[in-house]
Amino acid sequence: MIRFEEDLENLAKGLSQPRKTKKHTKVLERIGRLKEKHKRISECYEIEVIASELYVSAGSTNNSLPMENFAEHYDGSSKGHHAS
Repeated sequence: MIRFEEDLENLAKGLSQPRKTKKHTKVLERIGRLKEKHKRISECYEIEVIASELYVSAGSTNNSLPMENFAEHYDGSSKGHHAS
């Protein structure tokens, strides 16, 4: 499992634990920080946060890119930053 998925999983687990982030706005902020931290791979995920009066649930749908494009997209190279 990649680190981005682990971080999302930890956020989701925290929703059911005492003294963890549960406010909708705070959950969105944490997701935003995770997306900033993992910019390249986070583009491959679609994250949905559903808030109700009782709880907030966070889920992710991964691989919005076809698998053959996934490796190409996340190969570690920095496209557009070629040395001249």
